[in-house]
Amino acid sequence: MGYRKRADKPCTVAVIDTGIDKNHEDLKDNVISGYDFVNEDNDAMDDNGHGTEVAGIIGASGNNGKGIAGINWYCKLMPVKVMDSAGVGTYYDLYQGIMYAADNNAKVINLSVGGYGYSELLQEAINYAVNRGCIIVSAVGDDNTDSLTYPAGLTNVIGVASLTKGNEMAYESNYNNSILLFAPGVSVYSTSLNNNYRYCTGSSFATAHVSGVISLLLSASHQTSSFSEIKQILINNADYIKPDKRKGSFGYGCINPYRILTSVKGIVNIDIAVVNVEIIPERPVIGQTTKVRAAIQNQSNISSEPTSVKLTIEGKVINNISIPALAPNQIIVKEFNWKP
Repeated sequence: MGYRKRADKPCTVAVIDTGIDKNHEDLKDNVISGYDFVNEDNDAMDDNGHGTEVAGIIGASGNNGKGIAGINWYCKLMPVKVMDSAGVGTYYDLYQGIMYAADNNAKVINLSVGGYGYSELLQEAINYAVNRGCIIVSAVGDDNTDSLTYPAGLTNVIGVASLTKGNEMAYESNYNNSILLFAPGVSVYSTSLNNNYRYCTGSSFATAHVSGVISLLLSASHQTSSFSEIKQILINNADYIKPDKRKGSFGYGCINPYRILTSVKGIVNIDIAVVNVEIIPERPVIGQTTKVRAAIQNQSNISSEPTSVKLTIEGKVINNISIPALAPNQIIVKEFNWKP
């Protein structure tokens, strides 16, 4: 996946992390100047690898015969180093990094970092950045806990959790109400130190996907959008994912770049989707009369015509559901009985 049309004014994405390997063959054309708050200098070179891996997913160059293509080939990657070679940093350096990015024209701030302590200082920095037009995206963490991490748990932040290749919440993912969206985060191939590449797993890399898509959205729309407007676009165009049986249901689904971009650019996108299915009882026995409740949404940017959708369970069609005309984003609920 990559954006092939060069934007007139490429979107700047601040990667607030361990820095970026500015000499990497797949990143060097897109990396701009930044700052190192760990060593207090202008050389935000990565000596850990994490920031370089995040940066590759967001904006590795495309069509260059090398490595990978990032989500947005033509964005500008601003390295802001707030963690050392061991991947350890302070909230104060993170605060400074957010303020720096906001003051230096970053439009998207990627925070694949976090801790379990609440910080009013971080909230202050985030509010400052959002007031300056920044969109802030943060990882929710990967300790398989319902505890909040910060900055993902703060207001004015898009919290992101990771999905497996099977479109399920990753086993190690944290689970709480800070999750707004999911994105691929298991075995994602990306850039690494010294012109290398590796597979990466965690909400850090799911977050990078979302930051990349937002940078595409800002590049393609050619208009200034507020945090609340961008957030609503992401929510309206997310794909349904099945709730985790152990952890419950969180967020609005998996980010969908195609629907996001077409919703802004005015391309007709017809998409009637089953967004939730409830089976009562949850585990019926063969021959038992079972109630099925299906929520269906018009996820298009135009009103739909009357149609029908096929509801399947384990590959078997159990009902052809008739759907009336629906307004954009309208949801209806259909109920029927079924015998497995």
